[in-house]
Amino acid sequence: MTITTKRGVVRAECEEQTLYAAVDKAADKLERQLRKIKERDVKGGVHTHHQTDGQARIGAHLPEEVPVLDTSREADLAHLPAEVIRRKVFSVDAMTVEEAVEKLEDVGHAFFLFRDSKSPGEIQVLYRRNAGGYGILVPRGQ
Repeated sequence: MTITTKRGVVRAECEEQTLYAAVDKAADKLERQLRKIKERDVKGGVHTHHQTDGQARIGAHLPEEVPVLDTSREADLAHLPAEVIRRKVFSVDAMTVEEAVEKLEDVGHAFFLFRDSKSPGEIQVLYRRNAGGYGILVPRGQ
């Protein structure tokens, strides 16, 4: 599941025995991530006026019969060369390294591309190191 908010993208991925269990588990993860973002905003002085009921479960609103999902992607990928799996277009926002770390944690990916707000125009890649911590890649010549 991926949710786009005014504060960025929040993502959760789960595998369970049933569709409903996976949806509930992913919803729980998203709820925790959104609460973390809200707490960070409140602490930073950004106030929101939306209240959520944490007790509601997505599975409670789904039909009893599990739908059959078409997961074939051949038509979507027909125009791309064989070695390209997916093409994604996104904006590269200016932010500090600390903000980029928060976004990386929110999205749950291994890396995050951003523009350094201290050096406008400089594109950097923040990545999670296998040995722990983070690293930054800066293209030569910037």
